[in-house]
Amino acid sequence: MLNGYFFNKSAIYAADGSIQGYELTGFTGSGLLVENIYNISGTLLEQDVHGFGYVAKLLPNAQGGTTESDYVGGILNTVSVFDADNTLLSKTRYAADGRTVTETDSFSYNAQHQLATETRANAQGIFETDTFSYTNNQLNTVTHTNAAGVVTEVDHYLNNHLRNVTFPTPTSVPTTTTPVSEPSNTHSWSSSSGLGEISVVKALDLATGVALPDIAPPIAEEWGINSVKFQDAWAAGYTGKNIVIADIDTGVDLHNSALTHNLSRYNWNFIDNNNNVQDDNGHGSFTASELVAAASSNNNGVIGGAYDAQLMVLKALDASGKGSNNDIAAAVTYAVDHGANVINMSLGGLSSPDSTLQSALQYASSHGVVVAIAAGNSGARSPDYPGAYAQNVNDVVVVGATQQSGSAMTLAGFSNRAGSSTAYNYVDAPGVKLQGYNAIGQVVTESGTSMATPLTAAEAAVVEQAVKNLHPDYSINQIADQVVADITQTATPLSLVGVASTLPTYA
Repeated sequence: MLNGYFFNKSAIYAADGSIQGYELTGFTGSGLLVENIYNISGTLLEQDVHGFGYVAKLLPNAQGGTTESDYVGGILNTVSVFDADNTLLSKTRYAADGRTVTETDSFSYNAQHQLATETRANAQGIFETDTFSYTNNQLNTVTHTNAAGVVTEVDHYLNNHLRNVTFPTPTSVPTTTTPVSEPSNTHSWSSSSGLGEISVVKALDLATGVALPDIAPPIAEEWGINSVKFQDAWAAGYTGKNIVIADIDTGVDLHNSALTHNLSRYNWNFIDNNNNVQDDNGHGSFTASELVAAASSNNNGVIGGAYDAQLMVLKALDASGKGSNNDIAAAVTYAVDHGANVINMSLGGLSSPDSTLQSALQYASSHGVVVAIAAGNSGARSPDYPGAYAQNVNDVVVVGATQQSGSAMTLAGFSNRAGSSTAYNYVDAPGVKLQGYNAIGQVVTESGTSMATPLTAAEAAVVEQAVKNLHPDYSINQIADQVVADITQTATPLSLVGVASTLPTYA
């Protein structure tokens, strides 16, 4: 239970008019509103804490500690059980209906009260066990083991900061995993354009094992959507339905029904710490357009690649398009904790690593969330951070921008290159002269890796829809790994010749 500074006391009456208890109201040291409810004997029965769009109800439990139920918008989100020492014993996560359990995590501790194991389970049972080891009381490694007992990932720490991640070669294949065939172009790696241009229809072919017909007519005006074959995915019924995309950006135009037709209730503004995510820049509305803009007869040529997906708007960039590493990292963690399947990050600009951002992306990876990040627009030899983390954080994909050059597709001159001689999750998508909505509902044309990244995030959403439908037995990590493999292994190599273009304002 939290301590509060109380300023008001009121009686609680029974139906017959007798006093059955009382309530104290005040604030915590951090400014959260707190309400304590006592019985007539003065025993604390319940504590409710309000703030930042949440309500937390804390009740005494059989372990001598508290059980905390967190609500967002009046809907149950998580339930956490703590012992008398305020040590977390378990955490249960709920779906958007507030009733269906999506995951239950259980925790154990060593003799020094350090976290020893975290066991994660869903309706099909335990799908991952994380084991924590320490040296001189500092975290040394976190080893991730899947349901079949196979080590899938080891996170290495130094001075309590994530140093690097290794992915051991499994000695056996989990029984629920279908091996993915490797297309011949996987080895066509370029230190300039990476694996090449994304192809939604090819990714779906690999995901479903069925060759989808490449015959759907292109829609009017938007060449980027047409170029990567979203129209074939839609014709086959893959529109991102039941997938949640979190867009970490400047917000969204809340007055544009084409962007708000399937809006999450978990939207949040990390700049002002409230739920007002109105776009005050235009960048976020544009990226949202590419992700989810509604299909209609009057869409002005603007349509989202995953137009049936739910959009979670996380405003972590201000009116000038800038944001702090802490706010962006908090938005990543928030997206994971509130049910995002895919995160779009059309941002960048860091020349060096940031441990807070890296930890947040690792958290997303460990929870089966695919993250698409812009490569940057300075024409550099390698991606900006945080996109550069695609080289060592699983399920992060960094995206360069392409443009049409006659009959060829080339990397745009402003796009940061892949840089490495070793292949990693670097792909390309159309990023020059694309159309989308601004903050006041106008259709505008923009260029940049910011514009290429949402097309890749939308591709991840439609592919995840297919993988989840076809493999309901897959864990969330298996799904994410499959989605990233389908996207990266089906990318088409580009010409290595770049064409200069006007530098966009954003990443």
